Amino acid sequence: MENKIKISEVNIMPVQPKDDGLVAIATVNFNGMLTLGSIAIYRKGTGYRLSYPLKKINDNRWFVFKPISREAGDAIEKAVLDEYDNILTQGITEVEE
Repeated sequence: MENKIKISEVNIMPVQPKDDGLVAIATVNFNGMLTLGSIAIYRKGTGYRLSYPLKKINDNRWFVFKPISREAGDAIEKAVLDEYDNILTQGITEVEE
C-alpha cells in the first residue's frame, strides 16, 4: 500500500504587493483530505520564495507546519509557484486590500 501524499489542489489569493515583497497567499490541498493555508509568497530578487506560518509564543517562534523533507518542500514550491505563474499569465489582478 502506497501512502504517498499528492497535491490535489492549489489556490492563490493575490494581495496588494507590500514593501516586504509579499505578493500572494496560497492554500494547498493534499489528497483531497487535508488543506494547509496561509503559505505566503514573497518576491525575492527575480524569483519567489515561500514562507510557512509561524506562531510566536513569548520570544520563541514555532512553525505551525512546514515540509520536513526536501522532496516535499520542492513539490509544494513547484505546485504553488506554477499556479501563481498561471494566475499572472491570466492577468488576474484582484487583490485583498
